[in-house]
Amino acid sequence: MTQTHPARRDDALPLWRAEEILKSRGAAQIVLGEKTYILSLTRAGKLILTKDPATPERTPE
Repeated sequence: MTQTHPARRDDALPLWRAEEILKSRGAAQIVLGEKTYILSLTRAGKLILTKDPATPERTPE
């Protein structure tokens, strides 16, 4: 996956093209700690980030 750097407001932040992340599938898994999320593209061209239902819930200790 390559980063692209067109003109933007904050050059300190990485910029990723959703098309590269989602590829032709229209969705990708993103892991944060022990949780997995699904990044998907709607028919209207909007991005949605949802928790993967396959990720088990952890109870607070």
